Amino acid sequence: MNFMNFTNFMNSKIFLFIIVSFFLKNEVISQISVFSDFENGNVELVSVDSALNILTIKPSLINETNTTRCWFYFGITGYDTTKILTISYIYTGSVVAPQNPVYSYDKKKWLRLNATFYENQSKKVSEKFVQDTVYFAAGYPYTYSDILEFVDSIAFNPYVDTATIAISEGGRKIPMITISDKKHNPVDMVWITGRLHAFETTLNYTLEGFINFLISDDKNASKLREKTIIFIVPMADVDNVFIGASGRMQKPIDFNRDWSENPHWIAIKAIQDSIIQTNNRYNYRIFLDFHSTYPGTTQPRFGLFSEYDKDQTEYKNLRNYFNFFEKNAGYELDEIEGQMQANYSDAFSGGFIYPNIKVIDFSTTVECDWTTNHNGNDLTIKELRKVGELLAISLCNYLAD
Repeated sequence: MNFMNFTNFMNSKIFLFIIVSFFLKNEVISQISVFSDFENGNVELVSVDSALNILTIKPSLINETNTTRCWFYFGITGYDTTKILTISYIYTGSVVAPQNPVYSYDKKKWLRLNATFYENQSKKVSEKFVQDTVYFAAGYPYTYSDILEFVDSIAFNPYVDTATIAISEGGRKIPMITISDKKHNPVDMVWITGRLHAFETTLNYTLEGFINFLISDDKNASKLREKTIIFIVPMADVDNVFIGASGRMQKPIDFNRDWSENPHWIAIKAIQDSIIQTNNRYNYRIFLDFHSTYPGTTQPRFGLFSEYDKDQTEYKNLRNYFNFFEKNAGYELDEIEGQMQANYSDAFSGGFIYPNIKVIDFSTTVECDWTTNHNGNDLTIKELRKVGELLAISLCNYLAD
């Protein structure tokens, strides 16, 4: 070996020694990456410290036409799986401080995290995540694709008709489900809507349980289908659901405030037109508008909203429905009394229903829980579906009474 080759050989050895020593004495710090480029995703990265395994986020307003910041859903990768990962989320500008969020490694199985209040109007969660990618959301996600998949899954049931009630402003199909026994001639009808606020995800799991019972072979469901037809629009604001916007207080008008003679949104116009058309064929009995409680609520069970005075017939009918549910469920409902001014409540569905519908037992909002069940424990998706089943059983009981 000549001198030049020997020198090069020694230099390479020294360089290799330096590299090996660095890796032995120092941790290699991965760079944390945050992403939301998937359906229903939403995040704005505020800051990140990869060395300390810490990041701060807040719901993005890029796709929003409001400032409520109610929904976030994103993935994280590149963090140190051997250490605690701390995520702070800022809720400044939100109508409510999001309660305990959820996480998943596969966007299918979701687990609850315990969040604590922190400084600067934020909350934080700290936990060790053992896989290299984790997804994080304000609540159990339920996407536009999820509702299309659910509708497809029940389309061949003999008691189900599926259709597209309208095409949204964004060019997406707004699905509609009709349930009845086609061998009979139903005379009564029930109308149900859901997801007028895009971020209120838990209601769709409850609606799944509700629908699955009504199309089952249960004898109570069978009797209901013989005399009652049920129309369901399970996801009205499909565009905001798809892009991950909250939909709450959006401009030019909130979906849930668009019940007027000339509604702005295609979905609301289509629902109103269909209600009028079906009301000419059937006796309108019940209107249920499914919502979810705020992500920051500590309300321990779901409730039904009432805008009636207690001496009104409609309230007594609603209370009768409450009674059936409480008997079937084994616990009491939280009843949310309506205390809104008339000009405000008129913008809700009731402002359209009562001037235009000839017969109705009651109209109410079903507020599905977000974080806790009736025992105050962490709420699961299975329990949300079970509540829907109980609501459907109680509907059968009420209409048969």
